[in-house]
Amino acid sequence: MDLNVTLGNLYLGSSSTSSSFTFVPNANETLILNNVNNTAAIINRGGNQTISVPVALNSNAAFSSSISNNTILFSNLISGPHNVTTLGPGTVIFTANNTYAGTTTINTVATRHLGNGGPTGSTGPNALTNNGTLAFNRSDTSAFAG
Repeated sequence: MDLNVTLGNLYLGSSSTSSSFTFVPNANETLILNNVNNTAAIINRGGNQTISVPVALNSNAAFSSSISNNTILFSNLISGPHNVTTLGPGTVIFTANNTYAGTTTINTVATRHLGNGGPTGSTGPNALTNNGTLAFNRSDTSAFAG
């Protein structure tokens, strides 16, 4: 990325090919999710995607990997005052210690990993509703109050 980008919805990959994308920031860049009065979404349609830029939530957000063996990995901070919902059947991975202030929901058939083998990875500090799978893949011992 070469500048701050504001999006309502971002669709990555293709169900007909196994393409993968990586969003890498330059200095001080942020992906801003803002879909006015609707939920903003990042949808993985195929492949394994990495979002390495900070993500700012200016509206509620839904993250979905729509194929069961595909992933979206968020390797940088997710912040803002809004809620995050994980949709499935694929996996969404958080590797930063996120600070978004809204609630976290994991829907049926969805999988959320906290960590990717390192010492970090968390949801925001507020309530978590787990109707799917919440998995921990951290190298340290951590307390989870959710």
